[in-house]
Amino acid sequence: MKEQRPSAADRTLRCMGSVALIDSLNLPPTTSDYAVEGTAAHSLGEMCLRDGSEPMDHITTFIPVEYDDVEEDGTVVTRTQNVLVTSDMCEPVEKYLEVVRREAHGNVLLIEKKVNCTPVLGVQPETGKDRTGTADTIIVPRSSKKPLQIHDYKHGIGHEVHAFKNFQMSVYGGSFLLSNLEKLPHERVQLWIHQPRIKFEPDMWEVSREELLDWCRKAKKRALIADTCEVGERLVPGEKQCLWCDAGRAGKCPAIDEEVAAAFDNIDTTANAVVPTKDTRELAKRLSKLSFLEMYIKATRAEGYQMMNTGQNVPGYKLVAGKRGARAWTDEEAATKRVQRMRIKREEMFSMKLKTPTQLEKVISEKRYEILKEEGLIDQPPGKPSMVSADDPREGITHENQFENLED
Repeated sequence: MKEQRPSAADRTLRCMGSVALIDSLNLPPTTSDYAVEGTAAHSLGEMCLRDGSEPMDHITTFIPVEYDDVEEDGTVVTRTQNVLVTSDMCEPVEKYLEVVRREAHGNVLLIEKKVNCTPVLGVQPETGKDRTGTADTIIVPRSSKKPLQIHDYKHGIGHEVHAFKNFQMSVYGGSFLLSNLEKLPHERVQLWIHQPRIKFEPDMWEVSREELLDWCRKAKKRALIADTCEVGERLVPGEKQCLWCDAGRAGKCPAIDEEVAAAFDNIDTTANAVVPTKDTRELAKRLSKLSFLEMYIKATRAEGYQMMNTGQNVPGYKLVAGKRGARAWTDEEAATKRVQRMRIKREEMFSMKLKTPTQLEKVISEKRYEILKEEGLIDQPPGKPSMVSADDPREGITHENQFENLED
């Protein structure tokens, strides 16, 4: 089935051929502990918004998360993992809730809102059914003079996501607007990305109603092309579309193979090294190929591991036992009672940790919190500079202001 989801819009609307390619590969479902933890964090935020509780109220409880997995014989099964709510999970969710509750005050808050995305992505070509998605939160101001808000929480720390012209959020915002045109006279729309484990403040982009609807018309044309093109057509590799592409990560994309082959033109295989260059254009060309090389390397390693893990021999390589995981209680409540009967002192059984500044800010007055800041007890170091493509919306660090920052 040719699947187009709002969460995959960066891929499907940029590399339209990826829809047919992935559909033809019939790849097994994949997940990770990070993805399961992220789903649990989303559920925690939803619970708190619905019942008015705080994340810390649920600490040491478990949130069940369902995910698809593959048996050794290739059968797809649904498993359930109970994820423990920890203080590390609570802190970023608290930041998300603080902003959403503030913005929703006096307005209409829609939690885990199912959105009909057919106005932008079209219907499923095989079944004719609507394409839908679920927005984390949508805030509808009672005054049409205030902007409609779409909020998305991201628990991950591996890749920073920006709100500026974000395709996923634009699909949600545009679809919700198009499905309720008469009920939503709002002239502005705000797209919010909350990624508190990477950046303290959420990222927000405000767009006019006309501009968003114009983007939706263009996106729908691309979505239709994605549904009708054949395997191998319209493959347009690029950093944003390839980042989460299942075909690329599985090493099954011919367009990435071509990019990798082109990248190897810059490598002196006899010296086993990249030939140095002082030509900035040549350097830029090499940098543009890095994401494809990295994906190719990961896919090759994953394929080798999978083959050896299923008993196949790969000449020159073998599997060895990994380092054992951290020890953990199978039943913390039962372990607590058993250790108590050993007459061990309480301070030797339990460890206490000072709450983080963000958590403490919730329970003390603003004046007391300012005192802690003034006395230099709270630190928030600046982020380390990172290299990104020129179309990234963040302001670049110039040679001049880099030294100004060092002086500050």
